[in-house]
Amino acid sequence: MAVHPHDDVSRAQSGIVRPTADALIRDGKVNHGYMGIGITDVTPENAKFFESKDNRGAIVTQVEPNSPSAKAGLKVGDLITGIDGHEVSDAGQLQVWSDKRVLEPQ
Repeated sequence: MAVHPHDDVSRAQSGIVRPTADALIRDGKVNHGYMGIGITDVTPENAKFFESKDNRGAIVTQVEPNSPSAKAGLKVGDLITGIDGHEVSDAGQLQVWSDKRVLEPQ
């Protein structure tokens, strides 16, 4: 089986495109997830700092006052490796997950 460099991008896009289209059809508008944090990917360099065996997760770079993340106790420098029982591979996946949670009917 051939691996294409755009496969990960396509999977991430399809993870948000379908729920976005469904929300537009259902509600006539799209709401985006708001966590109130800035995030970045884990790099090989900062993985050493976190004593992480791999480069998985998202690092919190900013926390907005009174945001849902601030109220949950997140702080700059926290490493997010999972949320609601789901593994977080990188910052992009965390953002897609956040938006998808808002887009899916509850």
